Amino acid sequence: MSQHISRHRYATRLFDLDRAVIEQGADDAVGTFYADDFVLHWADRDLTIEELNGFFSTMRDAFPDLTVERPHVMVEGDYLAFRAIFSGTFQNTFVNAPGGPLEPTGKPISFESIGVLRFDADDRIAEEWVRIDNFNIFQQLGGKVTGATGG
Repeated sequence: MSQHISRHRYATRLFDLDRAVIEQGADDAVGTFYADDFVLHWADRDLTIEELNGFFSTMRDAFPDLTVERPHVMVEGDYLAFRAIFSGTFQNTFVNAPGGPLEPTGKPISFESIGVLRFDADDRIAEEWVRIDNFNIFQQLGGKVTGATGG
């Protein structure tokens, strides 16, 4: 018998995290959702929970109307896989933009990420692996691409 995935306790925790921490900035709730030794495995480096929370803070600063939705969520064992869509209006300087700080354009942006979470015995996120299309984000933010061209 299959269970509707949005009712799985890991999915519910993730949706609650989206609202409280990512969208609303409830920094005091971070420990509720993430393990103390949490690590995010990003494409080019690993981040601690403090670094990830700092990144979300700069996202909320740059995109005050930031929202996240997760149309696809799958759970197997202690792992949850997702596709996320982040949307907002670029209203303030984005200091953590791919390629360095960028000034606001006033335009809406939307970008997707895919990832896998590992939950611990206390139902907190212990590890996360995420991939984002930084080139797409950079272009939407008004960044200029320079460098060698293919030949």
